[in-house]
Amino acid sequence: MPHFGEDYEIRATKEHLAQQEAVLGKWDYPKADPDDDIKRNYPVPNFGIDKDIRDSLASLKSQESAKGNWNLSPDNYYQLQTEAEMHREPLLSWNPTPPKTFKMNYFVPNFGEDHDITSSKANEASAGEKLKHTWTPTKDEDGEWEVPEFKEFRLP
Repeated sequence: MPHFGEDYEIRATKEHLAQQEAVLGKWDYPKADPDDDIKRNYPVPNFGIDKDIRDSLASLKSQESAKGNWNLSPDNYYQLQTEAEMHREPLLSWNPTPPKTFKMNYFVPNFGEDHDITSSKANEASAGEKLKHTWTPTKDEDGEWEVPEFKEFRLP
């Protein structure tokens, strides 16, 4: 496999670490104790080819049998990203093409007043009747609804 040198992100991280150590002082990282109880050279089980890799190979075989072998030139064997664009957010980089106009004058069904609104109106009317009080909401000079202050009402 070709070696393209140190990765850009690693190089940038080392530069940032050096900048911060110049400001805050040298950082001391704990060194591993050679006498610790860390297991080394332990066996790693081989569970075979990953399911996604197996599916990809099967798909490739299927397509090659239908359309012929897929032969890459040796120059195209390794298609690696050697430099990353650090200033770009990858998930936000795709910009959809906006429509020339938005869909207008489409049908919007009217299912009537929401049952919560109907219930709230009925509850307000019932409370006003029991308390012998008519609630008339008003707006202030900014056009905001005034919230009435709490007054203790007693049933007659």
